[in-house]
Amino acid sequence: MTKRKKYHALVSNLSHFGIHHTTGFLSPNPLKKLPKKFGALDELAHALPHLIENGTDYLRKTLNDFPLLDVSTLKGSALRRAMMIYHFLQNAYVHSPPAVTRIPANLAIPSRILAGKFGKPPNLSYNSYVLDNWQLDDPDGPFEIQNLDTLIDFSIIPDDPGFKLVHVGVEYRAAPGIAAIGPLQEYAFNDEPDLAESGLWRMSGALEAMYAELLTMPFWCSPDVYYLSVRPWIQMFPGVVYEGVAAYQGEPQILRGETGAQSSILPSFDAALGVQHEHTPLTDYLYDMQNYMPPGHRAFIQVVQRGPDIRAYVAAVRLAALVDAYNSCIEGLVRFREKHFQFALDYIVAKKEGALGTGGTPFEQWLKKLLNETRQCIIA
Repeated sequence: MTKRKKYHALVSNLSHFGIHHTTGFLSPNPLKKLPKKFGALDELAHALPHLIENGTDYLRKTLNDFPLLDVSTLKGSALRRAMMIYHFLQNAYVHSPPAVTRIPANLAIPSRILAGKFGKPPNLSYNSYVLDNWQLDDPDGPFEIQNLDTLIDFSIIPDDPGFKLVHVGVEYRAAPGIAAIGPLQEYAFNDEPDLAESGLWRMSGALEAMYAELLTMPFWCSPDVYYLSVRPWIQMFPGVVYEGVAAYQGEPQILRGETGAQSSILPSFDAALGVQHEHTPLTDYLYDMQNYMPPGHRAFIQVVQRGPDIRAYVAAVRLAALVDAYNSCIEGLVRFREKHFQFALDYIVAKKEGALGTGGTPFEQWLKKLLNETRQCIIA
């Protein structure tokens, strides 16, 4: 009798999707300095908080006077750093009060070229705001916020980098859980319940560590400072003209603002654990958010969604220890979403009732729905 060949999940090959085994969706070693010919762009990035402090007129004049650079040869980590800088610069240009609805060609053209090569819309998203925007102060030290710094900010107020670095920490804590997804799908397909149980507990541990990291947000970024000094810079573009970009033909572009909904963590866990969301405008929005993710991360979520279905396997096997491990993951996901929802209320709704998220959504009712649909996945 021929022994059945074991199934190997494509998503077990994390590097295929631009995911690192240690840092997860974070870029493993973001570039800190561009090639010498782009030194002026690095200097502008470093000076951005001071340009903003000196007032809108000074900021826009400085950016208007910056030369149009040829970025067509940039690739890899240099492309990602240049894209990050241009997207921060154009957000500063647009959102500095009073806001404008145009981006000058010297910023718009490179931004569009870099984003097009990368595979996402040409505005500031979670990828540049968080995933590419960190460094260890001491390379041999621990991966803790006290030993982390950002590479570019809008403000000199410490809450600005603090807000980003809590997200960096959450991404890092998620990495072992993301790495567990591929093997878990293999164990489900190959009917290896003991290994599946161990993998689910690894995922549960990652979710617990993510929650602990999220709890530190009020220490690093206060609700008042976030609402007044962090949030204004990451709002959506409600209709902005990218001057000199022929492909847009002068048409204003409506682009989502930077938002945690552009992180690949929760969509990946939802896909792996079989958390289903009813088709509504919310799910259309969440699907649209995947267009702002790095293409490899987007592909990872889509491949995970194809299965094998871990929840269906656990429910079919009905081993108590396996069900407990699965439910622990769902409970961890619920706990994380509950705290995130509470922070959204504290940081946004408490400041302005009916406020929309930076992605332009009625997030309060939508987050409640996500939370309830996650709870329903507990296996009794």
